[in-house]
Amino acid sequence: MSIITLTTDYGNKDYFVSSLKAKIVSEIDSAEIIDISHNISPFNLTEAGYILEGAHKNFPKGTIHMICVDSELTPENKHIVIKHEESFFIGADNGVFSLIFKDIIPENIFEINLHNSFNYKISSDDLFVKVLGHILRSGPLNVVGSKINKIKEIKNMALDLAKMKAKLQELEGGGKSKKDNVFWKPTEGDQDIRIVPTSDGDPFKVFHFHYNLGEAARGGVLCPKRQFGEHCPICEFASSLWQEESSESKKMAKNLFVRQRFFSPVIVRGEEDAGVRIWGYGK
Repeated sequence: MSIITLTTDYGNKDYFVSSLKAKIVSEIDSAEIIDISHNISPFNLTEAGYILEGAHKNFPKGTIHMICVDSELTPENKHIVIKHEESFFIGADNGVFSLIFKDIIPENIFEINLHNSFNYKISSDDLFVKVLGHILRSGPLNVVGSKINKIKEIKNMALDLAKMKAKLQELEGGGKSKKDNVFWKPTEGDQDIRIVPTSDGDPFKVFHFHYNLGEAARGGVLCPKRQFGEHCPICEFASSLWQEESSESKKMAKNLFVRQRFFSPVIVRGEEDAGVRIWGYGK
């Protein structure tokens, strides 16, 4: 029986892990699924790399490791599949594999190019499961992707952590933001709203923010990495804090990790005179 491991930042409170496992068992006849961890801090590649680097060596040859941390396709983060020492790794080329393999260059690296084979926008989970099924059916990797010669590296920047932490502590504790009539927030009790259709047909807009950055950024700061596929110094700093291992640094890092929020245009019943307002909410 084939072994499949899962390493994600999905947590165990929602249905995301069970949904992923359901997709796997629907794709293949039989396999043993082992959870390495689903408690990776959101989008924390350093933590994911450290955990999987320590775990994967203990699994037998032929194991398939699926990494779902910061794995959505962006211009910066391509999807790849790696075969190394008879084991397989599926995930995003976001730097996490450089933490797993350290100074080793994996034997076979393929950039997955199946995205356009589907007549819908396929999620990273669905795509990884398709590739997983192809591997278990003994399919060659050059069918699902094009061979490349290297993986993206996470390079440690020269950060003055003491100075940055001191500045962050100085900024913390800002007051509450003033209310803006453009935005709507539910109050206690029952309320009826109507989500207003948008011109592009998608009234559920996803944004990724960093919070806890002080008074000047009370509403949060868009994460350039998650939102635009560009380098994010806040993500870099948070990962560096996490590596310090102290409880204080880890607490500060968790406060800085990126958070996903949705925004939808709504009309509130009984408050129609206020017009269309924006409702911001989490998962």
